[in-house]
Amino acid sequence: MRKVIVTIIVSVTLIQLTAQQNIDEKVNELVSRLTLQEKIELLGGTGFDSKPVERLGIPAIKMADGPLGIRWGNATAFPATIALGATWDKQLAYNVGKGIAKEVRDKGRDMLLAPCVNLVRTPHGGRNFESYGEDPVLTAVLSTSYIKGVQSEDVLACIKHYAVNNQEYKRMTIDAVIDERVLREIYLPAFKSGVQNGNVATVMSAYNVLNGTYCSENDFLLNTILKNDWGFDGFVVSDWGAVHSTLGTAKYGVDIEMPNGKYLNETVTELVENGDVDQEIINDKVRRLIKVAMRFGFFDDRSYQSKEDPYDANKKLAYDAAAAGIVLLKNTNSILPINVDEVKTIALIGPNAAVNRAGGGGSSRVNYSYSVSPFDAFMSKYGDKLKIISEPGVRSKTELNIIPSQYLKTEFNGEIVSGFTGQYYNNKNLEGDPELVRVDEKIDFKWVAGGPAESIGVDNFSVRWKGKLIPETSGKFELGVASDDGVRLFINGEKVIDEWIDRAVAYNGYALALESGKEYNIIIEYYENGGAAEVGFGWIKADSQLLDKAVAAAKAADVVVVFAGLSEHYESEGYDRPDLTLPEDQLKLLAALDQLGKEHVLVINNGGQLVMPEVYANADAVLEAWFPGQEGGNAIADILTGVVNPSGKLPYTIGKKWQDYSSYDYYPEENDQIFYKDGLFIGYRHFDKNEIEADFNFGFGLSYTQFKIDDVKLSASKISSEADQLTVTCKLTNTGDVAGAEVIQLYTAYENPKVVRPEKDLKKFEKVYLEPGETRVVELSVIPSDLAYYSIEKRSWVTDNGKYYILLGSSSREQDLVQRVFEIDLK
Repeated sequence: MRKVIVTIIVSVTLIQLTAQQNIDEKVNELVSRLTLQEKIELLGGTGFDSKPVERLGIPAIKMADGPLGIRWGNATAFPATIALGATWDKQLAYNVGKGIAKEVRDKGRDMLLAPCVNLVRTPHGGRNFESYGEDPVLTAVLSTSYIKGVQSEDVLACIKHYAVNNQEYKRMTIDAVIDERVLREIYLPAFKSGVQNGNVATVMSAYNVLNGTYCSENDFLLNTILKNDWGFDGFVVSDWGAVHSTLGTAKYGVDIEMPNGKYLNETVTELVENGDVDQEIINDKVRRLIKVAMRFGFFDDRSYQSKEDPYDANKKLAYDAAAAGIVLLKNTNSILPINVDEVKTIALIGPNAAVNRAGGGGSSRVNYSYSVSPFDAFMSKYGDKLKIISEPGVRSKTELNIIPSQYLKTEFNGEIVSGFTGQYYNNKNLEGDPELVRVDEKIDFKWVAGGPAESIGVDNFSVRWKGKLIPETSGKFELGVASDDGVRLFINGEKVIDEWIDRAVAYNGYALALESGKEYNIIIEYYENGGAAEVGFGWIKADSQLLDKAVAAAKAADVVVVFAGLSEHYESEGYDRPDLTLPEDQLKLLAALDQLGKEHVLVINNGGQLVMPEVYANADAVLEAWFPGQEGGNAIADILTGVVNPSGKLPYTIGKKWQDYSSYDYYPEENDQIFYKDGLFIGYRHFDKNEIEADFNFGFGLSYTQFKIDDVKLSASKISSEADQLTVTCKLTNTGDVAGAEVIQLYTAYENPKVVRPEKDLKKFEKVYLEPGETRVVELSVIPSDLAYYSIEKRSWVTDNGKYYILLGSSSREQDLVQRVFEIDLK
């Protein structure tokens, strides 16, 4: 016993850090004390944690999903990342990262799996809502600010998904075939900025294949570029289940396999002992893990005492981010803002009027304690002075109205009780005897930490629920199940839904007529593989008069606002959208309202582009509200009524048809490969090159006031040294009578470039807030490296001499972009 005590004392002494001690020396000392087996054990996780080594006091690193808030118990639901991209606000991105990190600390976690910096290349992408947009510079600047905010609270940020992970269709196996120049100039700048400017602690390797090799064992991606070229000294974590081999993964860059060590724990020892894997490679992985833990103080007391309630403070921050990201796309005859002093009746129409579409689906979905819909907000703000009517018009087939316990019956221990009997198994196949049998009052579970019970765990389990459904009214219903991973539904012995596959949260429904008082035998089977687990059982009753009620409400109102768009069941991790427009029933609703001939405002919720020129044309005003987080309703209401002046700018281009986009000829795949033949020309670059007219351009957004840019000056007409900086100044004036914000966007163009270059591309931007009549001088700077391209032949970045143009304005394609010329003449 005495020997054990002495060992612990010595170990603790070894890890006491002082200002005078060198972290690298301490790390090396700890690594030298680890056995080979202990080192290898550190290379595999346990669900959402790394493994500790208690003998030496090495702590576990506790991870949690992001980036819209921490997915661990109830938390603040911030707007989708695409909405944060639409703010074009660096400070706000920092504040959101910091706010989320405070909740991470409060929940006893150490690492946030965020930000997601994959670009919006194809509008179908299921996780476009988790991205910052289509441009590498906008994404790099905002995500780096977010990283700095997260890590300011001593929480690890994890930039993901590295790399070229731009679609969910076949995401586990798709091979992204891409040119190195395109890779480095378009799809890697945000990762590079996160590493070199944000000092990000961790990088997540993607599921997909890149140029023939899985990203989690891609030597060129993980070692050559990330660790060697960029000097990344943190650790690489695999996406959950993204590792496919032992030897390749061990040698070529992943440092910890999640959610377990299926490959890096179980078979590495033999490879090291046989000399197939040098032990120094293992030492490097372990060294990176321990160094990050020391850098962020994980060896110290991690108890967290905030000076303020992070959740209370984050309510306002979530509201600010939602409001700042809303984009006013159209405002015919200044129909907005609504003057609530001059109207008597407002009709809030559509399936998103009384439901707040806080976020998309999948691992980013936050379990929030409250959510404010537009109807909630209007009632709380104006219910005492206005008549507010709300009609959905359509019933979204993906809505899961959980069936309450009074309609569910089961026999348990000889008694008839409310609910279903749940049989829980410690495997994914409902095999053997159940580990746990209990009554669940309703099927509405969101297991993130802890799992269904201590005896079951978090992952690799299955459940069979049995019982009777007894409706109290007759009519046409749709019974539905939503699940993260596999689900089957049986009604009276007939299997009507069979989705026994790994997937993010998705909905399936089955239509049938139910009779009041009749008993229906129900069996629901579910399995969970890895990550968060969700399953729900609900119903929708058909209402043939929904459309008529909505039209009647619109007729009776002075102002009509239609809330349409998508939800977490349409845009989610795990699958791409099949089309680029609104669901058919919503289009029918809009068509019926158009026939009234009344002015109407359209508010849309979505992540990826909605391509529907006729819908935009028929609306008198259009607000792009994204997935706005838990405070979405309040933010939307305040924009609509002018309490807040809209200042959002589009982070991507909205075309007139699917064929307008650069990925049209190359998506979804060809023989399990996705060819990036659009090269440098994605987003607005493609629209510029091919002179395609968009519905709404990248960087575009209207305001309730007006701005003027003038007195544009360059600090020099020539740059002669790599160290030179060209400063661009202008005066920005708010010429209207409402306070607001404008985004000054600086693009560069090239005269007679020696290699293929875009017509123009974004280099710098600044969001500026001005009172009515206020003028401010704005400065933006570029250096030669900002204008460089990557030369595959020279294997380096090159800035060519020649004539360049500065283009300054408030969107990528406004007609009066201010143009200035300068020259680069590097000796």
